[in-house]
Amino acid sequence: MISLKILPITTVDAHFDALYDRLQKSITYVLKNGCKHKGNTYTAVGSERVFLNSLKLRPNLKRLVTANPKELEVIRRFMLLLFPKHTFKFR
Repeated sequence: MISLKILPITTVDAHFDALYDRLQKSITYVLKNGCKHKGNTYTAVGSERVFLNSLKLRPNLKRLVTANPKELEVIRRFMLLLFPKHTFKFR
């Protein structure tokens, strides 16, 4: 397994603050217009919309973006409980 360096919380928070506005714009755009992947267009519907709208809340997005590797598994399990029809893979 690859050992990951865990940064101080102030560095992680600063990184999140720098990304926050851009992530919010992307989430809003996908909710409004959908997205394209490998030539296919996808539109968020149902629980996908609920999930993306949950990420528009700063605390939810911050928890996902700033999670350390151990927390990602907990977040993944929680998301599977909320959205059982989807798979949340972290690579």
